[in-house]
Amino acid sequence: MSDIETPVPYAARHEEPSAERELSKAEKKTLKAERKEAKALAKAEAKAAAKANSTERGIETMFRNSGKNHMQLSQIADNKANIMLSINALILSISITGLIPRLGLFPELSIPLIILVVVCLISMVFATISTIPSVSKGITTREECDRKEGNLLFFGNFHAMKREQYEMAMKELMNDREFLYGTMVRDLYYLGVVLARKYALLRVAYLVFMYGMVLAVLSALFFLGTTAGLQ
Repeated sequence: MSDIETPVPYAARHEEPSAERELSKAEKKTLKAERKEAKALAKAEAKAAAKANSTERGIETMFRNSGKNHMQLSQIADNKANIMLSINALILSISITGLIPRLGLFPELSIPLIILVVVCLISMVFATISTIPSVSKGITTREECDRKEGNLLFFGNFHAMKREQYEMAMKELMNDREFLYGTMVRDLYYLGVVLARKYALLRVAYLVFMYGMVLAVLSALFFLGTTAGLQ
């Protein structure tokens, strides 16, 4: 009787494989969830990196375009000053060589001619001042670099420094993002300050020239009319 094998119930025979299958399904589900989470995290990180790169490119483009616009405006101001200098120099040359020697024949034009010469001189002075460059001390101190206040991108702030000092300061600038962007912002700001000064002086030069020419012509017509009436 002992050699007869006792039958095992069906539930007992399939209980352990079923548990193993359930465990395997749970592990697969967990692994799938972990992979999905990792994929979502990687996607979010890639999106953040792409956004950061896009922001960096936008900042670089902004600085590049702003600097280019400032330089173009500076060239326009220099061209305007050159035009004003050329016109006034021509008028002065004609007045001195052609009109002044003939004042004996036309004495009534003395006052208009004086007005014209004075107006041209004042206009030339303002146009010349607008083109005069201003150069600072030429040194950016160590304290300014430590406070991240120096502007190493403008030659007026480093032309008197030794090469080793300038190279060391530039390395610190390139390794410090905050210092770098701050320097670029200050460079744009001071370019704008210089441009504002140039255009303000040019405005004065052009206004003096315009109103002075009108005054000179009106005075010439007045004196000529007065002389003709007396005759």
